[in-house]
Formats: sequence, structure tokens, C-alpha cells
Amino acid sequence: MKAMDIRKSHAVVVYDCGQGWFANRAAFMFRSMGHPNVKVLDGQFAKWTKEGKAVETDDVAAGDFEYVFNGENLDNYEDVCKLVESKGKIVDTRPAPGFNGGNIP
Repeated sequence: MKAMDIRKSHAVVVYDCGQGWFANRAAFMFRSMGHPNVKVLDGQFAKWTKEGKAVETDDVAAGDFEYVFNGENLDNYEDVCKLVESKGKIVDTRPAPGFNGGNIP
């Protein structure tokens, strides 16, 4: 993040060229590492370019990553079981085929 000058004080918008799975994973990782303001671009890159919005290309160089894992932002198996037992809400973001193949109540 330091090499790309992405600071915790910056708003971050992530996107990908597919259905958003990688963007959602990237947003999850930013949040799990404590980044406070992360969003996923609605419609992904395809919608952005279809609307004729500006794009650019750039070589990305590997750099130093000084983020530190923050497990307080994650729930483990036991936490999810407690949430289900307490009638809490779990949001499944998978597309229909994955959801229809089985899901947490």
C-alpha cells in the first residue's frame, strides 16, 4: 500500500473485470486489515467503460506492504454459529447458483 500511496485516510474503490468476486474479496481484505473506507464499484469495470468514462493504463510495481492483519474484523466458525443461534443476520453475496447449492440458514 505504501508503494502505491494508498493510505488509511483515503477512500478506496475496488473493481474487477468479472462479476465482482475479486473486487469483493479485495474489499474484504482491505477491511480485515483495518482500512476504514472501502467500497466496491457498482457494475464493475464493464459498466464504467460502457458509459464511456475515462480509463488509463499503468504498470504496477511490487512494493512494500505494511498492513497488519486485524482478526477483530473477522468472525470464525464459532462466532457464526452463535450468530445463527441468536437469530442474527448473515448476508450471502454469492450469485444464485452458489446460493442454491447450499447456504447458512
